[in-house]
Amino acid sequence: MKLNKATVSMFAAPSKLKHEEYSNVSNYGEALSPYIMSLALFVGCLVFNFVFPIRKVSMAGQSSKNWWLSKLSIGVGVALAMAIIEATVMLMLGLTVEFIPQFYLIAIVSSLSYMFIVMFFAMTFDNPGRFIAMVLLVLQLGGAGGTFPMPLTNGFFNAIHPYLPMSYSIYGFRQAISGGIGTDLYTKSVVILAIAFVVFVALLRLSMDHLQKKHLNGISQLDNNQELQAVEVQ
Repeated sequence: MKLNKATVSMFAAPSKLKHEEYSNVSNYGEALSPYIMSLALFVGCLVFNFVFPIRKVSMAGQSSKNWWLSKLSIGVGVALAMAIIEATVMLMLGLTVEFIPQFYLIAIVSSLSYMFIVMFFAMTFDNPGRFIAMVLLVLQLGGAGGTFPMPLTNGFFNAIHPYLPMSYSIYGFRQAISGGIGTDLYTKSVVILAIAFVVFVALLRLSMDHLQKKHLNGISQLDNNQELQAVEVQ
């Protein structure tokens, strides 16, 4: 076989590589922003349920339904405020967002779902419930796929990944910020987070009804600072 330029080219590059980008971010900060924003919302909900006297009532003799509605309204208001403020501040700081309406929507549903997941555990189990919420936060640091792709993560975190709310929040933020993941996965993420919100609001209702019956039976509580159905200081 006679050696020529075509033969040399064939051995040097036997195949052609075609590179296509499905999304693009300008720097590492933008790539990490879905994880950081989702994490910040969860931490915000956790701190709120640590600080706010969630187990107290606004007035003596309040029914379990009115008690639940009062906490529901406060939780929704705080969650909405956190989501809107966070998203707006990120835009003001120069974050490039491909789909702004979707950006605000995923922030809102993430915040609402986080708020009532944490509130359910804090209300139902008091300080042990807050500890459970902190454990959930730690699990999500490794299992939500925010820093490294899931194929590079160990089997335990891959196993719990589909069951972590932050996994879907990160998917949604990524699609809203840079695209490429697809509207189907974005829609699925929004729906799952919305379902989590509805489910934990309903569980909170059942829990608070049960807790009021315990209170009326004079069963002692774990933490005086969060004493069940004590009247809030005006």
